[in-house]
Amino acid sequence: MEQSINQTGKILSIIGDIVEVEFFNADLYLGEILTLEEDLKIKLEVIKAVKKNVFLCCALLKNENLYRGARLKRTNEFLEIPIGSMLLGRVINVFGQPIDNLPQFEIKEKKQVSQHSPPYRETVLKKDLIETGIKAIDFFAPLIKGGKLGIFGGAGLGKTILLSEL
Repeated sequence: MEQSINQTGKILSIIGDIVEVEFFNADLYLGEILTLEEDLKIKLEVIKAVKKNVFLCCALLKNENLYRGARLKRTNEFLEIPIGSMLLGRVINVFGQPIDNLPQFEIKEKKQVSQHSPPYRETVLKKDLIETGIKAIDFFAPLIKGGKLGIFGGAGLGKTILLSEL
């Protein structure tokens, strides 16, 4: 009994494609997929927690059959998309199914659409400096390979000449 209480909820309100749902005693995850109990084709994605038990969801398909008080259930799934070379030149929907009237493709591997960021230690890259040969830039504002550069100034100050030299 406890398991079914945690897995079901109800719709509180519908405003366009945004659906406000309530799940008692459930910790929904951002990006989790919910379905309507009476129509499993209707899928909602949890996008925000409003209160302890109230969540905002985005309707992933047409929301014609949604109504206030409709019972929802958790799927414990997240949006996944197929990856690989078989997708080159293909048109797929949000669920990774082809919609271009071409033959089905074999799905070898899928990845979650919403993923956690990698740890900071994995994102720190070694900092290779680009030597421009212009002493003032190399000393006062060294350029890091892969970094960004912005040049601001008024008219006639040499921004274009500087960029052409770089």
